[in-house]
Amino acid sequence: MSQLFQLLYQAGYLTPLKSGRVGIPNHDVFEAFVQLSQKIYARSGLPVDFSDHTLRRLGLGHGDIFAFVRHMDEVYLQRSPVSSANLAESVYHLYMHALLAPLIGVGGFEIDHEGLAEGGRMDIRIKPVHDNKSTMRPYIVLELKQLSDDAKTKLGEAMSDRSLKSMSQKASIKCQEAMTQIRQRYQGVNNHRAKGSAMILQIGVTFWRYRFYLIAHRLSPTTNRAGEVLWVQKPFTAKEIAGHDTNNVKFTVDGGNLRASSIYKGE
Repeated sequence: MSQLFQLLYQAGYLTPLKSGRVGIPNHDVFEAFVQLSQKIYARSGLPVDFSDHTLRRLGLGHGDIFAFVRHMDEVYLQRSPVSSANLAESVYHLYMHALLAPLIGVGGFEIDHEGLAEGGRMDIRIKPVHDNKSTMRPYIVLELKQLSDDAKTKLGEAMSDRSLKSMSQKASIKCQEAMTQIRQRYQGVNNHRAKGSAMILQIGVTFWRYRFYLIAHRLSPTTNRAGEVLWVQKPFTAKEIAGHDTNNVKFTVDGGNLRASSIYKGE
């Protein structure tokens, strides 16, 4: 993967950003990257027409966070063993760029990477393009983090349940930091820009090697007596997550927020 990352950088698909990360420099390059992603999907044996079936498999375009988590795990993060080295944070961003590519254009969404908001730059903002033909779609904000390897963790060695649980807990803390960042820095401007959307999904993801920890907070619109649109939490429930666990991913609910971990399933 590091070789692919270097190739994309040298080919001009990626460029250094002021934040110190690496991103896609402009819209034209992003369109070219979408075409490249289509080829990646084709080589993976996945459909490349980006039809409704593909979008439903991706999940986020329909607000299905469970499908998105499964897709993220299946397509990218379980292709190498957990004993593989940790990747650069920019590579995880690249993963997400490619994963979300089907939402562009016919998917009915615009995607901003490192989009400017009042409180800083959001990692990824996914905004539905509203038109007379479209149904209400979700407005999505993702904040990505990376968990560094523990100094005691050696590559190539099997990790105990205790070690994996510890890494999962650390990833959870990183995710909570991401959610706090979304809430404190961006929620005001996002609530305004989400007008006409079916829901707001605020998602924090922490990557570790080829595993991840995710927290999702869901908001739905309501109208007060003055006709103003307000966004209130629509809690995830234990009943809602029943049956969604996979061989790799464990779903839980805490305070109405959805949690998903592929690092440790014993919780």
